[in-house]
Amino acid sequence: MHKSVWDVVGNIMSELLAKNIMTKDVVTVDLPAGRDDVLQILKKTGVSGVAVTNGKERKLLGFITRKDILRHPDENQVAVLMSSKPVIITPNTTLKEAAKVLIDKNVRRLPVVDDDGILKGILSISDILKVIAKHFQKFALDSLKEGINENDPSIKRVQKTQEMFRLND
Repeated sequence: MHKSVWDVVGNIMSELLAKNIMTKDVVTVDLPAGRDDVLQILKKTGVSGVAVTNGKERKLLGFITRKDILRHPDENQVAVLMSSKPVIITPNTTLKEAAKVLIDKNVRRLPVVDDDGILKGILSISDILKVIAKHFQKFALDSLKEGINENDPSIKRVQKTQEMFRLND
Protein backbone atom coordinates (compact mmCIF):
# COMPACT_ATOMS: atom_id res chain seq x y z
CA MET A 1 0.00 0.00 0.00
CA HIS A 2 1.30 3.42 -0.94
CA LYS A 3 1.71 6.23 1.52
CA SER A 4 -0.54 9.24 1.25
CA VAL A 5 0.80 12.71 0.63
CA TRP A 6 -0.08 13.56 4.24
CA ASP A 7 2.07 10.66 5.51
CA VAL A 8 4.98 11.99 3.47
CA VAL A 9 4.46 15.57 4.70
CA GLY A 10 4.11 14.34 8.29
CA ASN A 11 7.38 12.43 8.02
CA ILE A 12 9.18 15.43 6.54
CA MET A 13 7.83 17.72 9.27
CA SER A 14 9.02 15.29 11.97
CA GLU A 15 12.43 14.67 10.41
CA LEU A 16 13.61 18.02 9.08
CA LEU A 17 15.11 20.48 11.55
CA ALA A 18 15.01 24.25 11.64
CA LYS A 19 18.73 24.37 10.79
CA ASN A 20 17.99 22.53 7.52
CA ILE A 21 15.73 25.22 6.08
CA MET A 22 16.16 28.40 8.13
CA THR A 23 17.39 31.59 6.54
CA LYS A 24 20.93 32.00 7.80
CA ASP A 25 21.58 35.49 6.45
CA VAL A 26 19.26 37.27 8.88
CA VAL A 27 18.56 40.98 8.62
CA THR A 28 19.57 42.53 11.95
CA VAL A 29 19.90 45.86 13.67
CA ASP A 30 22.36 46.41 16.51
CA LEU A 31 21.63 48.38 19.64
CA PRO A 32 21.71 51.24 20.15
CA ALA A 33 19.48 52.08 17.20
CA GLY A 34 16.54 54.28 16.39
CA ARG A 35 13.20 53.78 14.69
CA ASP A 36 14.49 55.44 11.51
CA ASP A 37 17.36 52.93 11.31
CA VAL A 38 14.85 50.09 11.36
CA LEU A 39 12.53 51.79 8.87
CA GLN A 40 15.43 52.17 6.43
CA ILE A 41 16.33 48.49 6.83
CA LEU A 42 12.72 47.41 6.33
CA LYS A 43 12.40 49.54 3.21
CA LYS A 44 15.76 48.44 1.77
CA THR A 45 15.32 44.70 2.39
CA GLY A 46 11.57 44.27 2.06
CA VAL A 47 11.32 42.24 5.26
CA SER A 48 8.65 42.94 7.85
CA GLY A 49 10.73 42.36 10.96
CA VAL A 50 14.30 42.64 12.12
CA ALA A 51 16.26 40.75 14.76
CA VAL A 52 17.86 43.06 17.32
CA THR A 53 21.36 41.97 18.33
CA ASN A 54 24.31 43.22 20.33
CA GLY A 55 26.65 43.56 17.35
CA LYS A 56 29.39 41.22 16.16
CA GLU A 57 28.59 38.59 18.78
CA ARG A 58 25.03 38.41 17.35
CA LYS A 59 23.39 37.69 20.71
CA LEU A 60 19.65 38.07 20.21
CA LEU A 61 18.27 40.90 22.34
CA GLY A 62 14.84 41.18 20.76
CA PHE A 63 12.83 41.48 17.60
CA ILE A 64 11.14 44.48 16.03
CA THR A 65 8.39 44.48 13.42
CA ARG A 66 6.42 47.06 11.50
CA LYS A 67 3.57 46.48 13.95
CA ASP A 68 5.83 47.36 16.89
CA ILE A 69 6.68 50.67 15.24
CA LEU A 70 3.04 51.41 14.40
CA ARG A 71 1.91 50.68 17.96
CA HIS A 72 4.21 53.38 19.34
CA PRO A 73 4.59 56.07 16.66
CA ASP A 74 6.13 58.60 19.07
CA GLU A 75 8.84 56.26 20.36
CA ASN A 76 12.26 56.37 18.69
CA GLN A 77 14.40 53.89 20.66
CA VAL A 78 14.52 50.37 19.25
CA ALA A 79 15.25 49.03 22.74
CA VAL A 80 11.82 50.31 23.82
CA LEU A 81 9.96 49.42 20.61
CA MET A 82 11.22 45.85 20.23
CA SER A 83 9.79 42.70 21.73
CA SER A 84 12.49 41.97 24.29
CA LYS A 85 11.42 38.35 24.76
CA PRO A 86 10.67 37.05 21.28
CA VAL A 87 9.49 33.49 20.81
CA ILE A 88 12.56 31.50 19.78
CA ILE A 89 13.56 27.99 18.73
CA THR A 90 16.86 26.14 18.51
CA PRO A 91 18.54 24.83 15.36
CA ASN A 92 17.49 21.27 16.29
CA THR A 93 13.79 22.04 16.58
CA THR A 94 11.77 19.90 14.15
CA LEU A 95 9.58 21.61 11.60
CA LYS A 96 6.57 19.99 13.27
CA GLU A 97 7.51 21.58 16.61
CA ALA A 98 8.28 24.93 14.93
CA ALA A 99 4.91 24.93 13.13
CA LYS A 100 3.14 24.29 16.43
CA VAL A 101 4.98 27.21 18.05
CA LEU A 102 4.14 29.50 15.13
CA ILE A 103 0.46 28.61 15.44
CA ASP A 104 0.25 28.56 19.25
CA LYS A 105 2.09 31.87 19.68
CA ASN A 106 0.49 33.50 16.63
CA VAL A 107 3.79 34.67 15.14
CA ARG A 108 5.02 34.67 11.54
CA ARG A 109 8.70 34.05 12.14
CA LEU A 110 10.95 32.47 14.74
CA PRO A 111 14.51 33.53 15.50
CA VAL A 112 16.72 30.44 15.72
CA VAL A 113 19.29 30.71 18.52
CA ASP A 114 21.88 28.40 20.01
CA ASP A 115 22.20 27.57 23.71
CA ASP A 116 24.12 30.81 24.30
CA GLY A 117 21.41 32.96 22.72
CA ILE A 118 23.45 33.61 19.58
CA LEU A 119 21.31 34.21 16.49
CA LYS A 120 21.84 31.44 13.95
CA GLY A 121 18.95 32.06 11.60
CA ILE A 122 15.26 32.72 11.24
CA LEU A 123 12.44 30.36 10.32
CA SER A 124 9.22 31.70 8.85
CA ILE A 125 5.84 30.25 8.00
CA SER A 126 6.78 30.74 4.35
CA ASP A 127 9.95 28.64 4.79
CA ILE A 128 7.91 25.73 6.14
CA LEU A 129 5.22 26.03 3.47
CA LYS A 130 7.85 25.98 0.72
CA VAL A 131 9.25 22.71 2.09
CA ILE A 132 5.79 21.18 2.30
CA ALA A 133 4.97 22.33 -1.23
CA LYS A 134 8.24 20.98 -2.61
CA HIS A 135 7.67 17.54 -1.07
CA PHE A 136 4.01 17.63 -2.04
CA GLN A 137 5.08 18.28 -5.63
CA LYS A 138 7.64 15.47 -5.57
CA PHE A 139 5.10 13.03 -4.12
CA ALA A 140 2.51 13.95 -6.73
CA LEU A 141 4.94 13.65 -9.62
CA ASP A 142 6.28 10.31 -8.34
CA SER A 143 2.72 9.05 -7.88
CA LEU A 144 1.76 10.08 -11.40
CA LYS A 145 4.86 8.38 -12.80
CA GLU A 146 3.82 5.19 -11.01
CA GLY A 147 0.30 5.57 -12.32
CA ILE A 148 -1.28 5.66 -8.89
CA ASN A 149 -3.49 8.15 -7.15
CA GLU A 150 -3.93 10.17 -10.32
CA ASN A 151 -7.48 11.05 -9.29
CA ASP A 152 -6.41 12.15 -5.80
CA PRO A 153 -7.63 15.75 -5.38
CA SER A 154 -4.41 16.53 -3.52
CA ILE A 155 -2.37 15.80 -6.61
CA LYS A 156 -4.59 18.01 -8.73
CA ARG A 157 -3.59 20.91 -6.48
CA VAL A 158 0.10 20.44 -7.18
CA GLN A 159 0.17 22.78 -10.13
CA LYS A 160 -1.61 25.49 -8.17
CA THR A 161 0.72 24.99 -5.20
CA GLN A 162 3.73 25.04 -7.48
CA GLU A 163 2.61 28.31 -9.00
CA MET A 164 1.98 29.83 -5.55
CA PHE A 165 5.51 29.15 -4.39
CA ARG A 166 7.21 29.25 -7.78
CA LEU A 167 9.18 26.16 -6.96
CA ASN A 168 12.23 25.41 -9.04
CA ASP A 169 14.51 22.41 -8.63
